[in-house]
Amino acid sequence: SGDFTPAKITVPDSGEVLCVGRHDSCSVQLEASLEVLKSISRKHAKLWVESTTGRPCVCDLGSTNGVFVNGE
Repeated sequence: SGDFTPAKITVPDSGEVLCVGRHDSCSVQLEASLEVLKSISRKHAKLWVESTTGRPCVCDLGSTNGVFVNGE
C-alpha cells in the first residue's frame, strides 16, 4: 500500500544543506516501499538551518508531490 511512516531528520546547524530524495547523491536517501518511492523525487527537497535566525528551513526542489512539514 501507500502507507508511509514519517521520519525524523536532524538538520545540523553548521550551515550544511541536506538534500533529501532517492538519488545516490542525496545526503539523506529515503527508503520506503516501491509504492511510496514513486511519490518521492530523485532530488525532492533541501533542508538547512538559517544562520541568522537559527530556524530550520525546507525548500521543495520541484518535486511532483510537494513537501509537507508536520502534515501541512
